[in-house]
Amino acid sequence: MKPASLIYSVEESPPLGATLLLAVQHLIIAVVYLVYPVIVVTEAGGSLSQATFAVQFSMLAIGIGTIIQVRNSGPAGSGFLIPHVTTAAYLMPSIMAARSGGLALVLGMTTVAGLFVVLISRFMNKLRVLFPPEVSGVVVAMIGFSLAKAAISRFVGMGTAESVINPADLLVGGVTLGTMIALVVWSNGNLRLYSAAIGLAVGYGLSLILGAFNAKALADMAAAPLVALPSWEHPGFKFDLYLIPPFLIGALASVFKASGVVINCQKINDPEWKRADMHSVGRGLLADGIGCISAGLLGGAGTSMSAANVGLSMATGATSRRVGYFIGMFFILLVFLPKFSVVLTLMPLPVMGAGLLYVASFLIASGIQLIMTRMMDSRRTFIVGLSFLAGISIEVMPGLYQNLSSWISPLFSSSLTMATITAFTLNLIFRIGVSQRASMELSPEMDVGAEIYRFLESQGAKWGARPQVIHEAKHIMRELVEALFMHEKTKGPVQIEALFDEYNLNLNTTYNGRPMEFPQSPPSENELIGDPNSLSRMSGFMIQFMAEKVTATTSSGTCKVSIHITH
Repeated sequence: MKPASLIYSVEESPPLGATLLLAVQHLIIAVVYLVYPVIVVTEAGGSLSQATFAVQFSMLAIGIGTIIQVRNSGPAGSGFLIPHVTTAAYLMPSIMAARSGGLALVLGMTTVAGLFVVLISRFMNKLRVLFPPEVSGVVVAMIGFSLAKAAISRFVGMGTAESVINPADLLVGGVTLGTMIALVVWSNGNLRLYSAAIGLAVGYGLSLILGAFNAKALADMAAAPLVALPSWEHPGFKFDLYLIPPFLIGALASVFKASGVVINCQKINDPEWKRADMHSVGRGLLADGIGCISAGLLGGAGTSMSAANVGLSMATGATSRRVGYFIGMFFILLVFLPKFSVVLTLMPLPVMGAGLLYVASFLIASGIQLIMTRMMDSRRTFIVGLSFLAGISIEVMPGLYQNLSSWISPLFSSSLTMATITAFTLNLIFRIGVSQRASMELSPEMDVGAEIYRFLESQGAKWGARPQVIHEAKHIMRELVEALFMHEKTKGPVQIEALFDEYNLNLNTTYNGRPMEFPQSPPSENELIGDPNSLSRMSGFMIQFMAEKVTATTSSGTCKVSIHITH
């Protein structure tokens, strides 16, 4: 079933023209991140030609990784529209490597980081407990928040050197963002699909009119050749054991983010989404690792999945994997089309800022939705709240982390990394002391319904169960226990035992008395009138209908009813 919010779902194929335009939109968002290889080359004291080489072969690695990622067959690829980009997760470790050993050391350690991601991907089915929705939701939402600083500064025309808001740039940013929002909120389906492309085109046009493009940028666009082979300036490979910890930390941050991105895509594309498919996450991480290895081997910066592009898919309502194949091919093609590469990489600051604010809004909302798919108790409240606060502290008080040891500094290199590590750590800590088994005793004189509701609500919150599962369990158990007392199946107490894991909720009811029937069909009208036991069978039928599986056994006067609900 296709979600109502989507125009083209992951399995659908838009017309060729629509596919091309959708791919271009994603391309424009993705090229923003190509600033990272330029920064790394600069830190290594590299030349302009080396920076060009790093950008070109980063794009080649991005294209390869994206094509593998969107595949829905074979061992690698999540099957979702998740373009790859160069990532900030490896930025600080890469700068450390660039300063101590040059570009060769950067490429060698980037390859090591990619191999580590590949290794982790093989164990994701066993690591589901480490990625509950509240952790994944924090990661997704924090990705949106982490874009805010760069997005807002560019939106108002404040680059790395500027400290004063430029009114012309603010106008360009406002018109660009306003166009995108208006097309999403008030337009029909077709215009919504191209909201980002139309908004960015308006931004480029207004920039030309108002002079937001500087003369050098226009000259670079004009001078760049249309078609050319990339020059090969690969510096080779170096490795340093001292740099393994920061690159592995960067890889872990990338894994956490990528896992949240894949889970978010699962939720976007499945209106009946209940829980994370860790097999899909594992395949996605394998593709992620292969993409990063490709970047290291080819001569680019470390890559990973782009959450911003997933936000764009949500905004436009198009998640077709066909678009992903074209994005990958476009990136590979751009390696040989310098003029188009220059046009994309010289995007005016306010246009870039508007695009980032556009996708950040959807990411923040999506992260919050992921968090709220589970019941919240005090433990999860602190996981979410403290993780956000830890991430924000990087931006509010950056001086707190300036004097840390170089090997651990990558943990505090960005608000996203800080929030992710905090959420992961708190999730492990707060699992201590939470039993996955709980029991209660009910007697005929008690308010059975109220006691069952209180018990399951409390335990469901502690376990982080989905609200819908607990809702179903409450109604089933109330019907069962009230039927046992009302129809005098037992005159003594009833024992209820609840067992929970990430996949199942099992409810075992034990009592001394007569067994209860659970027929596959309801009693007839005549039976309901003439048979005093028919009301009991009606209750049994209703329970059988509501539960996924009901098992009833009797031994030496002790009856047991087991109810299973998939979580």
